[in-house]
Amino acid sequence: MALEVYFEGVDDLVDHKNTIAKDKSKPDAKYIAAVGSLCDALTTIKTALKEFTAEFEEHIVQKRCRAGVCHGLIACAVRSQTDPNLAAAVAICPTNAIEDQRGEFTVNDGLCIRCNACREVAPGAMEVRDRFPAREAVAAAAAGG
Repeated sequence: MALEVYFEGVDDLVDHKNTIAKDKSKPDAKYIAAVGSLCDALTTIKTALKEFTAEFEEHIVQKRCRAGVCHGLIACAVRSQTDPNLAAAVAICPTNAIEDQRGEFTVNDGLCIRCNACREVAPGAMEVRDRFPAREAVAAAAAGG
């Protein structure tokens, strides 16, 4: 499992927290509250890693966001050059990221802020795609398949 290292790291932090908690030379209330907060945070992280392992692996290892909402993992693209609402998408883009490249519209990924305004006015013309090619597709292409 790709996330084993994260589980081990959280376990190490929990062990460290337990060592700190046993240190009787620091009876300060703020110190005790800090240790308790650390414990709560570590428990939350460990639970999230356990319950959402597939989603974390998808995001970290495969660099994919199935929901299409993680800005670093998605890219907007023109789906249909002939959609009648494409002009509205071009007009509403706040960063002018939808560019006319010799009669064909493309999205300049460097300018796009992934606000989805274009998709709201022209859902048939615009789409969200994975920003990185799927590892399986890259491997198949390299193998000649």
